[in-house]
Amino acid sequence: MASAHGGSGQSRWKTERLVCTIPDMDTYFVFVLASRHHRHISIDVCVNLQHGVTQLRQRINRRLRRKRVFQKLVYVESVQGMEVAVHRERQMQRMSRDALVGLVESVNPGWDRISLKSLALSGFSSQRTGPPVRPPN
Repeated sequence: MASAHGGSGQSRWKTERLVCTIPDMDTYFVFVLASRHHRHISIDVCVNLQHGVTQLRQRINRRLRRKRVFQKLVYVESVQGMEVAVHRERQMQRMSRDALVGLVESVNPGWDRISLKSLALSGFSSQRTGPPVRPPN
């Protein structure tokens, strides 16, 4: 069946928002947000990285009862499958603070802010970073 755009059936619609798109819904992102001086460290998992980071920032601000707490994205890894993603998130949440700091510093030694734009431009959605994750038993 031909699409309205003609050809292969893929949409040629472009958006102004930059989103780390994923080729299939089986790829999930596990990410870490940290406050400016690393006092607050939060871990979450999502399908759409931009939406997930925004949602977690809003939850953090509500939880801390402040209008704005500066939270920067300091660590991201992509995993295949929802069960593996949730397992990895829980594994990271159970880590000691020192182990989590070591994990972030192994990839991002200066705790620099990771730009979603640079991730999308680098084609992050098809890559995987971080240590290998064993699927849950």
